[in-house]
Amino acid sequence: CLDHRAVHEGNRICRHLYFNGNQPMLFLVNVLINMYVKFNLLNEAHNLFDKMPQRNVISWTTMISAYSKHKHHQKALELLVLMLREGVRPN
Repeated sequence: CLDHRAVHEGNRICRHLYFNGNQPMLFLVNVLINMYVKFNLLNEAHNLFDKMPQRNVISWTTMISAYSKHKHHQKALELLVLMLREGVRPN
């Protein structure tokens, strides 16, 4: 029950940030992506990831790790290649 409330609040925050024309802080978006991943909501996490105007190594690593953990290895590899093409280096 607590998990569902957390996801609901995360969704509410995302809608507020994006539909009100605000540019959310990178840190906050990374936290929301991580929350979606923890609740196995990979589609929601990836949708938010796709909306990000700026991504850092944490954003990329969170998504790559999530896909690897859920055995979506091809998608994880595709994201790794895209990350490198965009000039973000893993640490």
